[in-house]
Amino acid sequence: MNIYKIISYQVADFIDIKSIKPVIDASLIYKDSSELFYQAVGGRYLYIFRYGVVSFFNYKPEEISSFFEFLTPYCKNFFPENFTDELLVETNAAQSKISHNKIEIESETPQVLRMIMLNVSQSVTLDYYSFQTEKLLEETNYHTQLLEKKGRLAISGTKLKKFIGKTLLLKNRIAENLYIFDSPPETWEDEQLDRLHNELKKKF
Repeated sequence: MNIYKIISYQVADFIDIKSIKPVIDASLIYKDSSELFYQAVGGRYLYIFRYGVVSFFNYKPEEISSFFEFLTPYCKNFFPENFTDELLVETNAAQSKISHNKIEIESETPQVLRMIMLNVSQSVTLDYYSFQTEKLLEETNYHTQLLEKKGRLAISGTKLKKFIGKTLLLKNRIAENLYIFDSPPETWEDEQLDRLHNELKKKF
């Protein structure tokens, strides 16, 4: 049995996967309009999402740092501090099992690893948008409490327009990316993948 690490990062608001696709030196296993899933040498896997997330399986920290330098030009609003989530994966287990910070799997297939990496990536995205929403709610509550107490807003003009714009932008980004929580098409035809996906959703 072997233990590996999956780690996912919310690195930006957007990654141009159409432009980055032809310049990645790895075998492309799965693609659609919003995702690229690669198998690299040395038993490594790389998952890139249009909504700003990158997930790594069996990558060393220095390899991840090097990839981020390569990735930055393809990102919109690259974050200096990333949101992360991670999970240990134990392969060749007697039976599949999910615990607090580890998943045990019987077979180390690309399809199974992709499903796990997908769920870790969805988790970090959910954390990111939850954080952004909480910040915005705190700011909104501050202004509405002042409005209640003093009968006027302490923000006006350009600042008020920027605040409204920030609120609408976050709302639009969340609406655009709601699709990421849909069950992948593969789970409709593969009972094992569907069971794994549902268990991971419960965990995250």
